[in-house]
Amino acid sequence: MPARHVTTARSAQDSSRTGRSSLQRARAWILELQGLRTEFGPAAARRKLALLDEAVPPTFDDAEQLVEYHDVLLFMRAYPDTRAVATAVGRRLRRFPLDVANYRAAAADPSGLALLDSGLVGTTVGHVFSFRLARALSALHPGKVEVDWDAYAKSDTANIPVALVPAMLWHESDAIDNDDAFDEHAWLDRNRTRRDPTCLAALLRLFATSGLPETVQEHLYEMAEVPVRWDLTAGRGSRTWKRVRG
Repeated sequence: MPARHVTTARSAQDSSRTGRSSLQRARAWILELQGLRTEFGPAAARRKLALLDEAVPPTFDDAEQLVEYHDVLLFMRAYPDTRAVATAVGRRLRRFPLDVANYRAAAADPSGLALLDSGLVGTTVGHVFSFRLARALSALHPGKVEVDWDAYAKSDTANIPVALVPAMLWHESDAIDNDDAFDEHAWLDRNRTRRDPTCLAALLRLFATSGLPETVQEHLYEMAEVPVRWDLTAGRGSRTWKRVRG
């Protein structure tokens, strides 16, 4: 075998061994941290700090393990042994978006599909939210809450036109009714204003300005069964950085 090919094969083997070693270390690391979670005292605090202060944090290729690690950090933030442990945990949580990015690369899950609905920073939540919750989330997180158009296209029940038509002027609704190729995504996108960062915001504004009673707005929206994606990339609203004042 030519020397160049031997070198390439060895490099690939070394890379594979390094990857396996790193993932095995991650599993051992989280198991030890989980075991220490409910142990308190000077010795436990020292070991927690040693694990949390490692210069090179482990990379996870398993979504369940990443979530377990995240939730151990949340527990330790709520019940720290010492101020130093609380500081170390806070530092870990602040860098958690990088942990999620590293997981996506290691697990070959670039969209983070296995972390959908986990509530972790850097992930997304997908659901058919109620009218009131969709409206509240859209107002609290502008630009981060949008119609999940991929899920909408696959759904057998989602139907935005059924909600649009009663909320519009008769000549506009007649145009939609008579257009067999009506594209609700394109229509909402065209009708967005500077106050509408998303198509969902445009849809909710249409209801708000329709003159219909709120109960009717709610009924129409929920008839449409709109799938929504809430982007937690910026962290605001995620479980990771959520703090409740005591």
